[in-house]
Amino acid sequence: MRISYSNVRGKKTNTSYPFIAEIKMADDLKNVAAFDHVCAIYKDGYNQRKKLIKGYRSNKTFQESDCLPLDCDNVSSDPLASDIPPAEWKTPKDVQAAYPDVRFFVVYSRNNMKEKDGKAARPKFHIYFPLKTSVSDAKLYNRLKKKVRARFPAFDDGALDAARFFFGVENPQVEYFDGTFCIDEFMSRANAKITEGARNTTMSHFAGLLLKKYGTDDNKAHEAYLEEAKKCTPPLSEEELASIWNSAVGFYNSTIKADKNYISPAEYNSMEFEESLIPSDFTDVGQAKAFLEAATDKVIYVKGLGLYYFTGKVWKDDDLLVQKALQGFTHKQLCLAWKMMNEAESDETQEKAEAFYKFVLSRRKSSNIKATITELKPMVQVDVKRLDQDGFLLNTPDGTVDLRTGKLRTHDPKDYCTKICAVSPNDKGMDEWLRFLRDFTCKDKALEDYLQLESGVECIGEVLNENLVIQYGEGGNGKSTFNNAKFYVLGDYAGTISAELLTVKPTKNKGAELAETHNKRLILAAELPEGKRLDSGSLKNLSSTDPIHAEKKFEAPFNFIPTHTTVLYTNHLPKVGTIDKGTWDRLIVIPLKANFRGAKGEIKNYAKVLSERCGGAILSWMIAGAKRYISSGFKLVPPKCVQDAMNAYREENDWISHFLSDCCEEEKTATQKAGELYEKYREHCDEIGEYKRSSADFKRVLIAQGFTWQKTAEGNIWIGLHLKQNGVLNGGRF
Repeated sequence: MRISYSNVRGKKTNTSYPFIAEIKMADDLKNVAAFDHVCAIYKDGYNQRKKLIKGYRSNKTFQESDCLPLDCDNVSSDPLASDIPPAEWKTPKDVQAAYPDVRFFVVYSRNNMKEKDGKAARPKFHIYFPLKTSVSDAKLYNRLKKKVRARFPAFDDGALDAARFFFGVENPQVEYFDGTFCIDEFMSRANAKITEGARNTTMSHFAGLLLKKYGTDDNKAHEAYLEEAKKCTPPLSEEELASIWNSAVGFYNSTIKADKNYISPAEYNSMEFEESLIPSDFTDVGQAKAFLEAATDKVIYVKGLGLYYFTGKVWKDDDLLVQKALQGFTHKQLCLAWKMMNEAESDETQEKAEAFYKFVLSRRKSSNIKATITELKPMVQVDVKRLDQDGFLLNTPDGTVDLRTGKLRTHDPKDYCTKICAVSPNDKGMDEWLRFLRDFTCKDKALEDYLQLESGVECIGEVLNENLVIQYGEGGNGKSTFNNAKFYVLGDYAGTISAELLTVKPTKNKGAELAETHNKRLILAAELPEGKRLDSGSLKNLSSTDPIHAEKKFEAPFNFIPTHTTVLYTNHLPKVGTIDKGTWDRLIVIPLKANFRGAKGEIKNYAKVLSERCGGAILSWMIAGAKRYISSGFKLVPPKCVQDAMNAYREENDWISHFLSDCCEEEKTATQKAGELYEKYREHCDEIGEYKRSSADFKRVLIAQGFTWQKTAEGNIWIGLHLKQNGVLNGGRF
């Protein structure tokens, strides 16, 4: 579009606009908008003083325009009218909504968001609508302005003549709103004639619109196309019409239908005529109810977790998806409002349509989108226990697997699956996966079978064994590859925690990290530093069925029943500071002895490669393990190598037995001063670099070992043991 401009800014009396700029992008307009300008080209002319003015701005000297300018100050032109309330102030977004799919530029005026004439600061802006066809008749130009303004009354009704100019703005703020149509195309009357020179382009464009709306399943689109062709003057031949139509159909099939955002004609038409789009009352609550009716089984709210949206396959914890759906809903409402206004047959129906239209424009504001969501939450609230409530269902892209049967069924929002695997089960790459397993287990079939069962447990969303699985061995033995490959294929069902969370006195926020385990199936923790001790409390928290108290960032705290299996894979086994049976019953220790490092054909990041080549096969293998585990009555019997490793691990961490063996002799009648025994224990810990337990823990463990603690006149003593002769302290024995 072309704009004429002057070399001054803010000079109301200036009528000379001798310079012309071609506007192709926002930056072009930004340069011009710094000066006073007009959206037309004017002939040179004489003013009242008979002085020749270059580019003389007036209705008489109007020559041509390919741009329609309008402005919005959000101020009533009636001096006696009350001020427009802030809730009714318009923005360029409202203009976009009023003229869907129409392109235009925006320049914010010099008084934008400034107080003026005693009125509060408010949005003030100029709109520049490019024209498809330039206009050279001033009266026709004025009529087009009035026609456009009639659809958006917020435009200034005192600025509709062909000589309207805009003041320049210092450091102009320019925006561009893209669209398919120019404003004159949009405003064209339905009964307008299609003249020679525009027939092919117009009919091709119209054919595309019809195909988008009706598709090719019946003759409805073609019949409407032929009806529109009757407006061509002179008429197009049947051959020309057929050629245009066939070309449009080809483009529709190859390009439009292939677009991921394509909406089928059935859905498009249902969007236009759903009366449920109109709320029962024009309030936040009414809008929320209308949206809920249109989005049945699409939105839920969980206290402490937030909003979820059903994608057709999975419930996603994503506020933005809900917001996007609500924005789409208001767009449908806007389409319906336009239809109602265009088809109104009486003043009453026109008034109702306009009221609905104003309501919809208001609902599209960010503040009102948020208000609708606020009212929606209690309407769709579900208990956190409903999410992923059936732990024997595993959600995949192709459907939901029932682990009890291994069967795949269609997705159902009532399953409340909030997680989904990255792949669907299949057999592609199974040979490669089994080959890796054979190498990983050093061809130990019993260990391979056990790992499959354990991996099957990791698919189940219930804690049935209350175990922490520890896989250990030297670096390069494949444990990272094995676990990360499963992690990749399980997708949303897999998560991680820092290994530090399992240790005594972790520095991280436990509540926030524990929240990430909610409804997961597999939780991985990698690599503990050598010498670190497991914390029995954290171990119980992460491997039991007791409720976990957690807190997501910026959300309310919540409790949930754990559903995951925790796997720690590490080069160094952590120390266990207790001999408590409950703690040791929770631990499964799996020794891994393979060595892939430096092997011929070693593949870097093999876990990712495996997941890409064999992802479906890995998941099938895990599902088979789950089915086998369930059918066995939930039995998980460790093979000999695992049982031996667990026994050795427990013996190695039996600190009290080590102390008694190294420093004490056990006799039923023997006695030892309690203070001296504890002091010797501390010395022993210093000698071997062992962690020192408190005197209370030391006492509790000795009692559990069968020794008797007794108070006497001479002090507290232990009965049943004494320090060895070479370890006796002065006065140590009675």
